[in-house]
Amino acid sequence: AAAEVTASDPVAPAALAPAPTVPPAPALLIELLNKRMKVGLSDGRTILGRFRCTDRDCNIVLADAEELRAVASGEVLRRRLGLCLVPGKHMASAAVCAEDVDGWKSECVCRLYPEA
Repeated sequence: AAAEVTASDPVAPAALAPAPTVPPAPALLIELLNKRMKVGLSDGRTILGRFRCTDRDCNIVLADAEELRAVASGEVLRRRLGLCLVPGKHMASAAVCAEDVDGWKSECVCRLYPEA
């Protein structure tokens, strides 16, 4: 008769091994992928884009990014950037924004990095 193989057996096949759990920080990053993000910079500009990745220095890569800059006349200038790397050392705030039909909503669903 064949011996029965269990998950606790040191030579058990991988199919019987318990599923690995994802730590909370990577799970959050996976959840944020492709979400719209609003990143405030230390010089007052705001970058809006879809979250693609980050690194240990808190640099953020945003796709389909736009820069918003307020000018003295009170109007806001928009500039299309495309794929954009935001250096972590220049980040003042970061938040996940809700989407609407017209583009960006000003309200944020989840604030990730508080105002400096």
